[in-house]
Amino acid sequence: MKILHNTLKEILLNVPYAPPETGGILGGKKGIISIYMIDYGIETINHYDHYFPDLQKINQTIHQWEKSEIDFYGIFHTHFPGGDELSRGDKKYISKIMKVMPTEIDKLFFPIILPQKMIGYQAERYDSEVYISRDDIKII
Repeated sequence: MKILHNTLKEILLNVPYAPPETGGILGGKKGIISIYMIDYGIETINHYDHYFPDLQKINQTIHQWEKSEIDFYGIFHTHFPGGDELSRGDKKYISKIMKVMPTEIDKLFFPIILPQKMIGYQAERYDSEVYISRDDIKII
């Protein structure tokens, strides 16, 4: 995963103030993440240990990005300190997302955000199978 230094810095500065299990989306151009949107989730669902994305807001943002030729590169979410592994639920949700992506999107990023730290994960789709693995973060 390639990300601009300033984008990573902004995410790490802005997201830790949100409660754990908050998330957002990542976008950019030419394989480099350069933009993000924080999503505090669906406000009517109040669970401290689950992230329920506001899909309407996320889809609106992705649509706006498309108009500016910004590609959607993935979804991040926060974990409690020390929680640097994807949960079984995270992996199940990532697989569902990958299976409904258009065929031209066969790889997305799903990093976990901890206070002042990003842990990279990627998901790749081959035919109908989804493979999730740790990913190095390359700061540009």
